[in-house]
This record gives sequence, structure tokens and C-alpha cells, in this order.
Amino acid sequence: MVTKPLKWSGVAAIITGLLTIIFWFIHPDPSLTDIAARTTEQWRFAYTLFITLIILNLFALIGMYVRQMNERRVLNFLGFFLSFIGTAIFVGAGVIDGYVSSVLALDPITIPLIGMEGPLFEAVGPLFLVGGISFALGFILFGLAILLGSRLPRWSGLLLIVSAPILGMSPMMPELARTIGSVIYGIAFVWIGVSLWRIHKSQ
Repeated sequence: MVTKPLKWSGVAAIITGLLTIIFWFIHPDPSLTDIAARTTEQWRFAYTLFITLIILNLFALIGMYVRQMNERRVLNFLGFFLSFIGTAIFVGAGVIDGYVSSVLALDPITIPLIGMEGPLFEAVGPLFLVGGISFALGFILFGLAILLGSRLPRWSGLLLIVSAPILGMSPMMPELARTIGSVIYGIAFVWIGVSLWRIHKSQ
């Protein structure tokens, strides 16, 4: 009975991986201070994609955790818990960056609210920093549990260990690092998703 949820978690993981790669290549501008980019339809479309992939990521994480819940239990649980919390916080970050900031960018009066030194970032910045740290640390632990386990492709765990800190701390990372990190992370999730799908197909 448990294989059917794993199948759909596998599908969610595959889509998450593909959309993660696509997002960074269609993102209008990596700069957090580019006001003009925020007013475009491409910006809103990109962040709709981002919110979608983050929600699917949550479903994928559940399947990943269930698949190896009997191995490296403490490491697996801590990795799952922290990565789930960090990923969930990113949903809020996507809504604010994709929709709230795009509306504020339309009016010269509200433009000063946007940016690293604006009151919007000042209010939500600490929460998103916690989310980024939780995401990075969680996937390092989760990736280590995969690497040391036998239920998911081991080397996909190494890919998560390498890529998750880049994405978790993406505002501080150069564009090239974020692009490479997203590709590596995307490959890891597609690989894991195929593995979860095959479990269902083989039973």
C-alpha cells in the first residue's frame, strides 16, 4: 500500500527537479534591487513556477523520508524536519518576492519599500534567513542520510549536500553559483524521483 504514495512523491520529485532547473534559466534578473524586472509578466510567471516547485518539493520530501525512515533514523528525521521547514518558508518568500514586491514596484511611492534596506525586507528578512539556513542544513543532513543509507541513490545525497547550501543562501551567492547549484539540485531530485517511481513499478 505504501508504494502508491511513493509513486506520487516520485512524480513530485521529478517535476521539482525539472522546474528548479528551468526557474533559474527563466528568472528575469537575479538582482534583488532590479525594480524594472519585478513589473514584468516574466517575473510573475517565474515566481508562479517557483511556488509550484516548492510545494511539490514538500510532497517529494515526505516520500523521501518514508522510503528511508528505518535507516539512520535520527539523521534522517533531523534532515527531513529542517529541510521541510526551510522549504515551507520558501513558499512565503516566493509569494512576497513574486507578487507583493511586483505590485509595490509599480508605484514610485511604494518602491522604497523594496530592496535589501527597505522595511519589507527588514520585516521578513530574518524569517527568510532562518528558512535558508534550515533548508541548507536540513538537506546536508538529509543528503548525508541518503549517502550512508541504501534505500535511495546514494550519490544523489552527495548532490544535495553540494547544492542545497547554495540555494538556501542564494541571495548571497553569485549568479553562476546559483545556476550551477540549481542544476545539481534538480538532477538530484529527478534521480531520486525516478528511484521512488521504480519502487512502485516493481511491486
